[in-house]
Amino acid sequence: MVGNTGAGHILVDASAVKGTLSTLERHQLGTSIAEYARTKPLVFKVASFGQPPVVDGFSALVASNRGVIAETFRELDKAIDWLSAFAPRAKGEARS
Repeated sequence: MVGNTGAGHILVDASAVKGTLSTLERHQLGTSIAEYARTKPLVFKVASFGQPPVVDGFSALVASNRGVIAETFRELDKAIDWLSAFAPRAKGEARS
């Protein structure tokens, strides 16, 4: 499941995925994310959530090497917290 949390924030929830992707497929996924991001006027932040071997960080690394801010997490709440750190705040509102 992929959700766009707004303002260029994308959460990829792969927690229900079984199996694995080949190294080439994971490379292509990271490249595709970066190519998509280049077509938009936003700086994308992508948090991927899931367990190895499905989510191992390689696709995020490939996307990062191509200009996307990307990170991999094993816990959903940590992925959401990471994305939330990029959210714009109202004037005077403190970050938690």
